[in-house]
Amino acid sequence: MSQILVTRHDRVAHLSLNRPERLNVLDPTVYRELFDALEAAYADPEVGAIVLSGEGDHFCAGFDLGASDDMAVQDSVWAQWDGMERQRAAMASIGHSPKPIVAAVRGYCLGGGFELANYCDFIIAAEDAVFGEPEVRFSLVAHPRLLYFVPLRKAKEIQLLGENFSAAYAERIGLINEVVPNEDLDTQAFEFAQRLSRVPAETFRHTKTIMSRVLDIQGMSVAESMLTSDFVVSKLTETSDRVRFRQIRETEGLRAALAWSRTKDAPPAPEPEQRQDGMSVNA
Repeated sequence: MSQILVTRHDRVAHLSLNRPERLNVLDPTVYRELFDALEAAYADPEVGAIVLSGEGDHFCAGFDLGASDDMAVQDSVWAQWDGMERQRAAMASIGHSPKPIVAAVRGYCLGGGFELANYCDFIIAAEDAVFGEPEVRFSLVAHPRLLYFVPLRKAKEIQLLGENFSAAYAERIGLINEVVPNEDLDTQAFEFAQRLSRVPAETFRHTKTIMSRVLDIQGMSVAESMLTSDFVVSKLTETSDRVRFRQIRETEGLRAALAWSRTKDAPPAPEPEQRQDGMSVNA
């Protein structure tokens, strides 16, 4: 079964992550198929814009922790490095896309899924969308790209707490373009993409290149080039939390390990409706 579904709507190519039973989590196969589908869309002169979404109720819940042995410490450094470089190539293909890409986000958009959406040019989210970068809870480093899209203190809040937050909060800090009713997400995303498809292709490409150059001058490309080594080191470094996470996963299962990582050493969290800023570990 294909991990990426590809359809066409007039001048808009629709790429959809196709693992709804696993909340559309990412693994090396998904990255490879996504890269191939993107390259085909870029080469098609009849495609003027791209919509990226997820099948089912969620955009993407992150990287598939079952794709390796709990981010396996026993893997060789080069195996870890190679996997990260393949992932980075797929993400860079989105970031450097010659055609506009709109992420249509509903449900979970976490970890690697959050990074995937942030590489897109635009993000339109349903009201039920839940964003977050929980990497810190697994003793992993988060992606530095967020620093270029929201104020520094908000980036620290998101990446150092590892808590989930709502679509309304994401819109308020400028992370996404628009929040729409759940039932209107597809319509709004495709209408927006159709508008983008009518922008002269060379004008879009040249303008985006200039914008990317400004970000590179600010250091984004350097930070991203260093991410592979930073992430590999964090994956290969044993910590007491990681050892405990692996022990719980092996004896009680992944769900129990994830529950432990969310609750360890944490005071009782208020219910989402009691929070005024949109942040919530219970979202």
